[in-house]
Amino acid sequence: MGDPARPGNGAEVQGTVTDANGQGLDGITVSIQLTGPLGIVRWQGTTTSMNGVYTSRVPIASGTPPGTYTVRATAGDASGIDTVTVDATPPTISYVGVSVSSPGSVTVTATGTDTGGLAYLGVDITNGATGVTRSVFLTRQADGTWTGSISLEGSGLWGVAVTASDRAGNTVSASTTISL
Repeated sequence: MGDPARPGNGAEVQGTVTDANGQGLDGITVSIQLTGPLGIVRWQGTTTSMNGVYTSRVPIASGTPPGTYTVRATAGDASGIDTVTVDATPPTISYVGVSVSSPGSVTVTATGTDTGGLAYLGVDITNGATGVTRSVFLTRQADGTWTGSISLEGSGLWGVAVTASDRAGNTVSASTTISL
């Protein structure tokens, strides 16, 4: 697992079921249980192994409090434990800068943070007169900022919307305008 999960979504669980010789077993029922920080079972279900592998989506109910949850998978006498971190806090965007380096060439720089790690920062730039939108994902730089460049056609007022998403899927946006 390893990735955080957002309430209202879920977490993927995958593992293997093998015999004493390491051969994958088919048709083995695997019980899966999600237990909260206080030891309360939040969800339980089953899946079946195929080619020695089992996969299940563990739902994280809306309103689930943030924290570290235990996922236990049990097949017969064997079990394995993993954790999932429930993250309901969106990232922050602390800076958005837009520069025009030549007619129609725009560079966007942004700074965002999240305790669970950022998945991406993206930008939508929309021409206010025509409604034409151009999009670009920003690339993380060594100094911690995120930058991206895009070519725009046309003049006038453009709306610039930067969206940050954390690894759990929580998002936040910040916007500004530029004139070309």
